[in-house]
Amino acid sequence: MTKTAAIRRETEPDRPTSLARRQGVLRPFEAWAAMPSSLRNRVARVLGVRLDRQKGDARAEAWRIVNADLRGLQARSHRLDRTLLPLRNHNWWEIL
Repeated sequence: MTKTAAIRRETEPDRPTSLARRQGVLRPFEAWAAMPSSLRNRVARVLGVRLDRQKGDARAEAWRIVNADLRGLQARSHRLDRTLLPLRNHNWWEIL
């Protein structure tokens, strides 16, 4: 990563929210972020998603639950052929 990209990444306000908005999963992301930490951790455990690197940051944990590779909500909504070669992640309507 270039120095400019690293600076931009550090200064970008609320990166998980902007990623969720861009990928069309803002509503479930906000729902997970608003949940109590204990419930978010329980859901993550059921999905097999590890939240230990997020250290209690509600937005980072919510983004991990939605977007974790092979285990998050977006990944679980893909069909088998899309799981092997995902071209893009599903948005909220496609997850439902």
